[in-house]
Amino acid sequence: MIVDRSGEHSLDLVKEILQWIAVARRPLQWRELQSVVSLDLRRQEYDKAKTPHTSIADLCGSLVEILPDDRVELCHSTARL
Repeated sequence: MIVDRSGEHSLDLVKEILQWIAVARRPLQWRELQSVVSLDLRRQEYDKAKTPHTSIADLCGSLVEILPDDRVELCHSTARL
C-alpha cells in the first residue's frame, strides 16, 4: 500500500502525479511527469529539488501502468472517474 511505505512528502507527490495522469489527454512519459511536478507555479520557477528520482512503479505501485516508451497511464480507465 502506498501510504504504508511513503512519507507525507511522497504521498503528496503521488497524489499530484495521479492527478496529472488523470487529466492528461494522452499518456505522459515519466520524464514529462517529473518535469511538471518540479514546477513551482506560485513562484513561477523550476525547483530541481522537487524532481522525483524514484521510479513511477515504486511511487504509485499498481495504480499505474507503464507503457512502451516510458509512457504512464492509470491502471484502468474507470480510475479517471
